[in-house]
Amino acid sequence: MDQRFTKERTKRCEDLMKPEAKQYLNLPLNQKIEKSKEVIKEAIAKYPKMGLGFSGGTDSLVLLHLTLQLYPDIPVVFVNTQHEFPETHDFIEKVKKKWNLKNFSEVKADEDKLDKLKEKFGFKTPEFTEICCGYHKIAPMMKVIGDFGFAAFLVGLRGVEHEERAKEVFFSPRKNPDHIRVHPLLFWR
Repeated sequence: MDQRFTKERTKRCEDLMKPEAKQYLNLPLNQKIEKSKEVIKEAIAKYPKMGLGFSGGTDSLVLLHLTLQLYPDIPVVFVNTQHEFPETHDFIEKVKKKWNLKNFSEVKADEDKLDKLKEKFGFKTPEFTEICCGYHKIAPMMKVIGDFGFAAFLVGLRGVEHEERAKEVFFSPRKNPDHIRVHPLLFWR
């Protein structure tokens, strides 16, 4: 990957960030951890029926680690896109056992439509990406949020990852179903 592109994109994302999150970009790690815990505590106080999205990736692992310190029984949801590496599933199993996750759910789309969508839209085209992710990731996640009646859902999104994510806020209202998306790591690099 072109390192310049990464630095330029990160800078664009930082420039787009709202002051609410941008002001915390340069905090030292220990203060970032404390600020993230403040956001989690505020979410716990406001939304007693809350879940956490866990992908097995680094950001969601950090979020899970911080959240378990404050809310050890939080419902944890893994959206199985049916396209993760086997090592991802192995890692998730290790985390479940090591951290004794008792309130863990795995959800996935009814069928794997990857090949059909590749054929229809072409692989990695904007249409393919939007529809494939919508079907395999977003729809199962929104269904579980509605089925569990979560008023809020914690995710490990970081604003420096993408221009659209940069525009997020800590507590972001969502529809279908109505809930609040909580972003405790929004200002992490």
